[in-house]
Amino acid sequence: MWNDANVLCLSLKKTSPAVAKGILDAWLATSVDAGEAANIALVHDADTSDAFRGRIGI
Repeated sequence: MWNDANVLCLSLKKTSPAVAKGILDAWLATSVDAGEAANIALVHDADTSDAFRGRIGI
């Protein structure tokens, strides 16, 4: 399994609250690639299932 995650990092010292809000709004408004549905489901299962955790060594 791989981690095809998107990561957003913002500088608290260099980014004003208004600019940070604009960036975050745009980030959250971006739609999910439909081709990633199976990967998203797998990560969701890993995050919510105790039985699955044992299979991936968490």
